[in-house]
Amino acid sequence: MRSKLESHQKEIRFIQSILPISKIFVETGTFDPHALKNPEVLTNKWQYQHGLNYGFANTKAYVLNRDGYTCQY
Repeated sequence: MRSKLESHQKEIRFIQSILPISKIFVETGTFDPHALKNPEVLTNKWQYQHGLNYGFANTKAYVLNRDGYTCQY
């Protein structure tokens, strides 16, 4: 979070060095991109915490396991 804040401040200072800006309004908010795509996860916290890829290092590992490590061509 600190990195994101410092990055925004750096960009604001850069723009201020070019343009005569007298006031800045910054809005912040939090949202969950996963919940935006799949709102059902908010109704069942275990589904949200333990999704399809739970227990696998990444999606590739999940797919390999799901397909029994066999080629799908």
